[in-house]
Amino acid sequence: MQHINFKYFIYFFCIVFASSEIKSQEEPLSKEVKLQNDFIEAFRLEQIGKPEKAIEILEKLSYEPTAKSTAKYQLARLYEKEKKPDQCITAINESIQADPKNKWLYIYKANVLQKYGNYNQLAECYVSLTKLEPTNYTFYDNAAISFMKDNQLDKTMAILDDAQKKFGNSPSIAMKKSNLFVIQKKGY
Repeated sequence: MQHINFKYFIYFFCIVFASSEIKSQEEPLSKEVKLQNDFIEAFRLEQIGKPEKAIEILEKLSYEPTAKSTAKYQLARLYEKEKKPDQCITAINESIQADPKNKWLYIYKANVLQKYGNYNQLAECYVSLTKLEPTNYTFYDNAAISFMKDNQLDKTMAILDDAQKKFGNSPSIAMKKSNLFVIQKKGY
């Protein structure tokens, strides 16, 4: 009789242990599923013309560390669509802070800054991209053009010098530097 009770005790113990193990595995999964559901709901609300409700959901999601970058990026998109450039730029900056190695966030930021003619921040954004992808000449070139549009000739020359060090002498860099010397000499 005692052997049967011990056997039931072992079964009971195994069931309790297994159920607690299953429950602990369900919690992270259900949390991840809830986050995904919230993103889907925000997207749905945006699509049916209720951006304010979508913004509310995304703001809540942005407090979740694993969802912050994506939530802030989606908020930036919504704010741009709603023609709120300051909030858009703030949201994309927060997205970049949460995921500083994601070049696509910087590229989106550059597109927004160019749209609104904020050439100083645009140039700095491209400088950040040159650090993320130092072998991409386009980022150096865009930084130089943006500094030039913001009338920051010294920074334009500095980024062209960086490009020349990285890529060597090229006709494109030489022409840009030559034009820059002419502009500096004329005192524009």
